[in-house]
Amino acid sequence: MRHLILLVLLASGPCLADDTFIVNTTSDDGAGTLRAAINQMQASNGTQTIRFVLPANAQINTSTPLPPLVGQGIVLDATQAPGLVVNAQGWPLFRFLTGGSSQTIQVLGLNLRNGSSGEGGGCIDVRSQGALLVFDSSFDGCVNYGPAATGAGGGAIRTNGNLRLTRSRFSNNQSSDGGIVNLANAGGAVRVNGATSVLVERTQFISNRTVATPASAQSCIGGTGAALSLDLPVNAYALLSDVQFVDNATTCLTTGSRRAGAGGAMAVFGQGPSTIVALERAWFGQNEAREGGAIGVESARLDVTNGTFFENSALASGGIYLLTRTGRPPTTANIRNSTFARGSANFGNSAAYLQAQNGATISEIRNTVFAPPLSGPACTPSTIDVQAGDAVFTGSASCYFYTPGNNLISSEFPNNGFGLGEAVQTHGWVPALALPAGSVLIDNGSNTNCPGTDARGLPRPLNGGQATRCDVGAVEYNPDRIFATGFER
Repeated sequence: MRHLILLVLLASGPCLADDTFIVNTTSDDGAGTLRAAINQMQASNGTQTIRFVLPANAQINTSTPLPPLVGQGIVLDATQAPGLVVNAQGWPLFRFLTGGSSQTIQVLGLNLRNGSSGEGGGCIDVRSQGALLVFDSSFDGCVNYGPAATGAGGGAIRTNGNLRLTRSRFSNNQSSDGGIVNLANAGGAVRVNGATSVLVERTQFISNRTVATPASAQSCIGGTGAALSLDLPVNAYALLSDVQFVDNATTCLTTGSRRAGAGGAMAVFGQGPSTIVALERAWFGQNEAREGGAIGVESARLDVTNGTFFENSALASGGIYLLTRTGRPPTTANIRNSTFARGSANFGNSAAYLQAQNGATISEIRNTVFAPPLSGPACTPSTIDVQAGDAVFTGSASCYFYTPGNNLISSEFPNNGFGLGEAVQTHGWVPALALPAGSVLIDNGSNTNCPGTDARGLPRPLNGGQATRCDVGAVEYNPDRIFATGFER
């Protein structure tokens, strides 16, 4: 059923409109403007399209808030205006305040800038439970500044319905608590609340922030999901594939700290193992938080395949932080063919890469490598029981996994960095830590549950040495691709 829901989202695309309103001028008011087109929309009509027909790289600057958009089928189509920028100049942009669960909103080829709202969703705010589908768009400098009592979050997008993001980019967006103690402040770029289906593909999240602004520097704690916050119900399914999270952080305005909240890249809140968030070919680099420098998870199941976690840091768990709170449903994770390198944690016995706390569990782990961290132990606790797994390589005295029967599946290579150096992007949609020839990671994994491709989308397993076995980590060694140009997509 989960995959059927995603197929519906995948199949959704531009459709024929009952009503089409043309925007052919960059002026802020008058005939042919964006404002005039919105004012012509009718709540009772079928599909309504606002089509932008403008020269390449045109820019529309708004001088006051745009009116709310109404209707059950809404399309914002900028495919005939390549490079179009809508600059809100500090005002709220597209707001969808009414509409039921059957409402569908499509955004095609728009570049949205500097939208700002105190209620959530500085550039797009969907308060209905309709589906929001965004293609080939970008969001930059959008802000939720948080004085409203609800503190809804979502610097660029807030939505209460299903969401699809395809080939889009979120940069320099932020959600702030506005100085209000205990205000919900989630999703520096995107906050999703209550969706049953989320699809994010070929999308980047760069330098987004949550901002805590307490009266006292000593109490500067707050903000969850500096790029993406997912608050999902029972039986919800979220798939993120070919995604990048780089330099996102939960920050404190008072001190400038990048370690104020949970989930430096993303935060997940669910209702137990039936709430599933799956990551495929995902890159997390240089993200930072108080807990979970890359990901913080509570009461959900996290599935990671071909994931790379590089130079993420936190006070507690620089990589993935799994927490089951007292009285809440359990938290678990499955990790396959993933790479953890150069992470750090700086509080007590907290982990640089993977921390399972208060009864949170790892159900399965296979073909995964933990390089020596920059600070802190690699895993907390250092020994973890799992239901299934094999071929875990660790470069430090940590990350020892046991399957039933007290069967150790980890192999320790003291102080071995496994040749994992700087990030490069030679193929596919995300960077990778390429394997050097002769690495012990090559051909020493397990073919059980080995994915058919690696983090770059290249086939695996591939014979890189003496046997056709899956390599350990997110990358399958492929000497024929060492000098790839990056355009083989």
